[in-house]
Amino acid sequence: MREHWRRVYRQDPALFDRFVVAEDWGGQVSKHLQTLLPIHGRFVIELGCGTGHYTRALAGGAGRYIATEP
Repeated sequence: MREHWRRVYRQDPALFDRFVVAEDWGGQVSKHLQTLLPIHGRFVIELGCGTGHYTRALAGGAGRYIATEP
C-alpha cells in the first residue's frame, strides 16, 4: 500500500492531493494541528510535506516556513 501511494504521488500529485484533502475533511486535522503546534512567528521546517496541504494550512502563522520533500 505504501508503495502504491508513493507511485500515485510521483505520477499524479493532483490525485494524491485530493486524497489528502479528503482525509482532512472540513479542515479538521489542519485546525487541530494549529492548536498543537505553537508556530506563530517562529521559524519552521517541515520535512516530508507531500503536496503541501498541511503546509498551506500552517505556514500563514509562522515567521518563516520552509517545506521540503525528500
